[in-house]
Amino acid sequence: MQVSRMHHGTLHVASFALLTVGWIMCTTAMGFAEWRIWHMNNPQGLALVGMWKVCIYQVPRTHVSPFCQRYPFFDSYLPPPLHSVQYLLLLGNLVGLLGKVSLTMALRNVFMGKTTNTKNYFLMSGFFSTFTSICLALSVIYTHQAVNSEEGILFPPSFLMPTRPNSQELGNAVLIASVAAFMMLLSGLLSVLQKIP
Repeated sequence: MQVSRMHHGTLHVASFALLTVGWIMCTTAMGFAEWRIWHMNNPQGLALVGMWKVCIYQVPRTHVSPFCQRYPFFDSYLPPPLHSVQYLLLLGNLVGLLGKVSLTMALRNVFMGKTTNTKNYFLMSGFFSTFTSICLALSVIYTHQAVNSEEGILFPPSFLMPTRPNSQELGNAVLIASVAAFMMLLSGLLSVLQKIP
């Protein structure tokens, strides 16, 4: 009985580790400015377009920090899909935290030998983790579509940014968010599918 509990507990600890790392990566990706990389000729430079700010590097690149402009949550110049992604990332981050709390409670019950609400905690964690994964995946899909369709943003004149870049590509935040989505989904599946000792 004790060996079985430890075996199942190990799988749930793996789920907890995946959830923790995935949630940290989700939070990190949300704050990065490198969701889309804009290459511009006028003014000549490079812009990192994130969900909450844009950072501009002039060419030639210097050792000086980039010029970053934050955009408030309700700015009207941002396209509606970008506002949707902001909501998705905030919601996913919060729900991911709830998943982490639920899984912590479930693991506490497993290792203390309690059965009360343990299955419910695992199910809640699985749901929350999967929901967060979906939020991240939708954010990645929108960013992919925006880059592929060369979508622009009508920034205010004070940003000194063109409406559209000469070319654009996906940034590192998309990769981080994709890996986080996969880890959260895997954690959710482990939480739901594993037997409770």
